[in-house]
Amino acid sequence: MATDKKKKMAKKAPKVQRENVFQDGPHLVTAIICEKVLEEKNGVKTAVRIVDRFTRTVTSSGPDPDTIPPMTRQLNLLVRFKKGESGSKHDLKLDMINPDSNSTGTLSQTLVFEGGPDRGIDMVLPLDVQFDRDGIYWIDVYLDEIRVTRIPMRVIFIFQRQQTGGANPTPVN
Repeated sequence: MATDKKKKMAKKAPKVQRENVFQDGPHLVTAIICEKVLEEKNGVKTAVRIVDRFTRTVTSSGPDPDTIPPMTRQLNLLVRFKKGESGSKHDLKLDMINPDSNSTGTLSQTLVFEGGPDRGIDMVLPLDVQFDRDGIYWIDVYLDEIRVTRIPMRVIFIFQRQQTGGANPTPVN
Protein backbone atom coordinates (compact mmCIF):
# COMPACT_ATOMS: atom_id res chain seq x y z
CA MET A 1 0.00 0.00 0.00
CA ALA A 2 2.75 2.47 0.90
CA THR A 3 4.40 1.88 -2.49
CA ASP A 4 1.13 2.69 -4.32
CA LYS A 5 0.81 5.95 -2.38
CA LYS A 6 4.35 6.98 -3.34
CA LYS A 7 3.63 6.25 -7.00
CA LYS A 8 0.47 8.38 -6.92
CA MET A 9 2.30 11.22 -5.18
CA ALA A 10 5.11 11.11 -7.74
CA LYS A 11 2.62 11.37 -10.59
CA LYS A 12 0.98 14.47 -9.09
CA ALA A 13 4.23 16.44 -8.74
CA PRO A 14 4.08 19.57 -10.90
CA LYS A 15 6.31 19.73 -13.93
CA VAL A 16 9.14 22.22 -13.81
CA GLN A 17 8.70 24.90 -16.44
CA ARG A 18 11.91 25.75 -18.28
CA GLU A 19 12.25 29.12 -19.87
CA ASN A 20 13.53 29.17 -23.43
CA VAL A 21 16.41 31.63 -23.20
CA PHE A 22 16.31 32.01 -26.98
CA GLN A 23 12.56 32.60 -27.25
CA ASP A 24 13.30 36.01 -28.78
CA GLY A 25 16.18 34.72 -30.94
CA PRO A 26 18.44 33.83 -32.44
CA HIS A 27 16.33 30.99 -33.76
CA LEU A 28 17.92 27.76 -34.99
CA VAL A 29 16.36 27.02 -38.38
CA THR A 30 18.55 24.18 -39.64
CA ALA A 31 21.31 21.93 -38.30
CA ILE A 32 21.94 18.98 -40.62
CA ILE A 33 24.77 16.81 -41.88
CA CYS A 34 24.90 16.23 -45.61
CA GLU A 35 27.34 15.14 -48.27
CA LYS A 36 27.18 18.40 -50.27
CA VAL A 37 25.74 21.87 -50.11
CA LEU A 38 25.03 23.57 -53.42
CA GLU A 39 24.80 27.36 -53.48
CA GLU A 40 23.06 29.29 -56.25
CA LYS A 41 24.30 32.70 -57.43
CA ASN A 42 21.57 34.35 -55.38
CA GLY A 43 22.76 32.63 -52.17
CA VAL A 44 20.03 29.96 -51.97
CA LYS A 45 21.44 26.72 -50.58
CA THR A 46 20.48 23.12 -51.27
CA ALA A 47 21.54 20.27 -48.98
CA VAL A 48 22.35 17.14 -50.99
CA ARG A 49 22.16 13.65 -49.47
CA ILE A 50 21.25 14.42 -45.87
CA VAL A 51 22.84 11.64 -43.81
CA ASP A 52 22.90 10.49 -40.20
CA ARG A 53 23.80 6.79 -40.48
CA PHE A 54 26.95 5.18 -41.86
CA THR A 55 27.62 1.47 -42.36
CA ARG A 56 30.96 -0.05 -43.22
CA THR A 57 31.48 -3.73 -44.02
CA VAL A 58 35.02 -5.07 -43.68
CA THR A 59 36.09 -8.49 -44.89
CA SER A 60 39.22 -9.93 -43.32
CA SER A 61 40.93 -13.25 -42.86
CA GLY A 62 42.32 -12.05 -39.52
CA PRO A 63 40.90 -13.29 -36.22
CA ASP A 64 40.19 -9.95 -34.53
CA PRO A 65 37.12 -7.82 -35.43
CA ASP A 66 38.47 -5.08 -33.13
CA THR A 67 41.15 -4.26 -35.70
CA ILE A 68 38.76 -2.73 -38.21
CA PRO A 69 40.49 0.39 -39.58
CA PRO A 70 38.75 3.72 -38.97
CA MET A 71 36.30 5.05 -41.54
CA THR A 72 36.85 8.59 -42.80
CA ARG A 73 33.99 10.58 -44.32
CA GLN A 74 34.00 14.02 -45.88
CA LEU A 75 30.75 15.67 -44.88
CA ASN A 76 29.24 19.11 -44.50
CA LEU A 77 27.39 20.61 -41.58
CA LEU A 78 24.73 23.14 -42.57
CA VAL A 79 23.68 25.39 -39.69
CA ARG A 80 21.26 28.28 -40.13
CA PHE A 81 20.09 30.83 -37.56
CA LYS A 82 17.65 33.76 -37.86
CA LYS A 83 18.27 36.84 -35.71
CA GLY A 84 14.79 37.30 -34.28
CA GLU A 85 14.69 40.07 -31.69
CA SER A 86 18.10 39.19 -30.24
CA GLY A 87 21.26 41.22 -30.07
CA SER A 88 23.69 41.19 -32.95
CA LYS A 89 26.60 39.17 -31.47
CA HIS A 90 26.51 35.59 -30.20
CA ASP A 91 29.16 32.95 -29.54
CA LEU A 92 28.75 29.69 -31.45
CA LYS A 93 30.49 26.47 -30.42
CA LEU A 94 30.31 23.07 -32.10
CA ASP A 95 31.54 20.04 -30.18
CA MET A 96 31.95 16.54 -31.66
CA ILE A 97 31.29 13.78 -29.11
CA ASN A 98 32.27 10.14 -29.72
CA PRO A 99 30.30 7.09 -28.47
CA ASP A 100 32.39 7.09 -25.26
CA SER A 101 31.05 10.61 -24.50
CA ASN A 102 34.47 12.20 -25.09
CA SER A 103 34.93 15.36 -27.10
CA THR A 104 36.94 14.78 -30.26
CA GLY A 105 37.18 18.42 -31.30
CA THR A 106 35.49 21.79 -31.05
CA LEU A 107 35.02 24.79 -33.28
CA SER A 108 34.18 28.24 -31.90
CA GLN A 109 33.35 31.52 -33.58
CA THR A 110 31.40 34.71 -33.01
CA LEU A 111 28.26 35.19 -35.07
CA VAL A 112 27.41 38.76 -36.05
CA PHE A 113 23.80 39.25 -37.16
CA GLU A 114 22.88 42.25 -39.29
CA GLY A 115 19.52 43.62 -40.30
CA GLY A 116 16.03 42.84 -39.09
CA PRO A 117 14.58 39.83 -37.28
CA ASP A 118 14.12 37.82 -40.49
CA ARG A 119 17.80 38.13 -41.41
CA GLY A 120 20.13 35.31 -40.56
CA ILE A 121 23.37 33.48 -40.97
CA ASP A 122 24.03 30.31 -42.96
CA MET A 123 27.18 28.35 -42.20
CA VAL A 124 28.46 25.49 -44.31
CA LEU A 125 31.23 23.79 -42.39
CA PRO A 126 33.24 21.06 -44.12
CA LEU A 127 33.90 18.11 -41.82
CA ASP A 128 36.59 15.50 -42.34
CA VAL A 129 35.35 13.00 -39.75
CA GLN A 130 37.10 9.81 -38.68
CA PHE A 131 34.88 7.15 -37.12
CA ASP A 132 36.94 4.59 -35.19
CA ARG A 133 34.18 2.56 -33.55
CA ASP A 134 30.50 1.63 -33.62
CA GLY A 135 27.99 3.83 -31.90
CA ILE A 136 26.37 7.23 -31.92
CA TYR A 137 28.53 10.27 -32.52
CA TRP A 138 27.02 13.66 -31.69
CA ILE A 139 27.63 17.19 -32.82
CA ASP A 140 26.50 19.51 -30.04
CA VAL A 141 25.58 23.04 -31.15
CA TYR A 142 25.99 25.71 -28.46
CA LEU A 143 24.99 29.34 -28.62
CA ASP A 144 26.30 31.57 -25.83
CA GLU A 145 27.35 28.43 -23.87
CA ILE A 146 23.83 26.92 -24.02
CA ARG A 147 23.27 23.78 -26.07
CA VAL A 148 20.55 24.50 -28.62
CA THR A 149 20.57 21.10 -30.36
CA ARG A 150 22.40 17.79 -30.83
CA ILE A 151 22.90 16.14 -34.20
CA PRO A 152 23.32 12.35 -34.08
CA MET A 153 25.35 10.19 -36.45
CA ARG A 154 25.00 6.40 -36.07
CA VAL A 155 28.05 4.39 -37.19
CA ILE A 156 27.83 0.63 -37.76
CA PHE A 157 30.87 -1.54 -38.50
CA ILE A 158 30.13 -5.01 -39.85
CA PHE A 159 33.01 -7.48 -39.68
CA GLN A 160 32.96 -10.46 -42.01
CA ARG A 161 35.56 -13.19 -41.80
CA GLN A 162 36.85 -14.25 -45.21
CA GLN A 163 36.68 -17.99 -45.75
CA THR A 164 38.92 -20.00 -48.02
CA GLY A 165 37.59 -22.20 -50.81
CA GLY A 166 35.29 -19.65 -52.47
CA ALA A 167 32.54 -19.74 -49.84
CA ASN A 168 30.61 -16.59 -49.00
CA PRO A 169 31.92 -14.59 -46.03
CA THR A 170 29.95 -14.98 -42.81
CA PRO A 171 29.34 -12.14 -40.35
CA VAL A 172 30.98 -12.37 -36.93
CA ASN A 173 28.71 -11.51 -34.00
